[in-house]
Amino acid sequence: MTVAEAIPIRPLRPPFGALGAHGQSCAWKTLEQLVTIAVAAYTDTTIEIPAGALAIAVPTRVTALIPTAATYDVGVVGATTRYGTGILVAAGTTSKGTNDALRYYAAATKIRITPNLQPVNDTGRVRVTVFYLEVTPPTS
Repeated sequence: MTVAEAIPIRPLRPPFGALGAHGQSCAWKTLEQLVTIAVAAYTDTTIEIPAGALAIAVPTRVTALIPTAATYDVGVVGATTRYGTGILVAAGTTSKGTNDALRYYAAATKIRITPNLQPVNDTGRVRVTVFYLEVTPPTS
């Protein structure tokens, strides 16, 4: 097929995605969770970057001070600072979560929040958002 013969891609929800003529698609998506920070060395989210997704960013916002700690990191198991490091724990603090390049996840993956010191209680809250790209192959 030459460039002139290419099948046009029509938008799903401009500017959030694209749909091909044969069911293939590419869509920007988000997941969000208000996470209670545990009295533990780290807290994992219940939301997961879906298997087969390309993660773009994991921004965070502290909605309630994380007690005892001064900073926290955001990442995944094996790369706990992938989306942010040394983020202040004060309420209202934000991080864009763009520390890493676009990353493919073969398996569903939870986000891990790691305070620099273990909290003395579970009153800290962090809102976590996952921005990702999901690709679907042609159906015919």
